[in-house]
Amino acid sequence: MKVLVTESFNTLKGNIPAGKVVEIPDTMFNRLKGKVVAIPSEPETNTTVIWRNPYPQGAPEARQASLESMIEAMLYGLPPADDEQNRQINDMARDVLLGKAKLADFQRLLGFLH
Repeated sequence: MKVLVTESFNTLKGNIPAGKVVEIPDTMFNRLKGKVVAIPSEPETNTTVIWRNPYPQGAPEARQASLESMIEAMLYGLPPADDEQNRQINDMARDVLLGKAKLADFQRLLGFLH
C-alpha cells in the first residue's frame, strides 16, 4: 500500500522523513497510524464500462437516464407478469421517475410481486 509519511519514524533501514511517499505492507498500516496517511490506489484501467450516462453529471436528464437504466436492469430476467402486476410496476416506475417514490420502493414492489 502506498502511504504519505506525515511524521518521521525509524526502521531497521534508517529514518523515513515526513513528506516522503513510501510503499508499506498493508499489515503495517495500523502500526504506523498517526504517522502515515494512505494514498488511494489508481482505479484499474482495464475495467469494462457497461453503460455511460450521455448527460452531464448533475443535470436533470442525467438523473432521469440513470433511473431508467436502473429500472430496466431490475426488470431484466424477471418472469412475465399479469396485467395487474404490469400496471403496478408501470405506475411505480413512473412515480420513481417523477420523484414521487424511491428506487427502493420499486425494488420492494418487484420482490413482493415475484
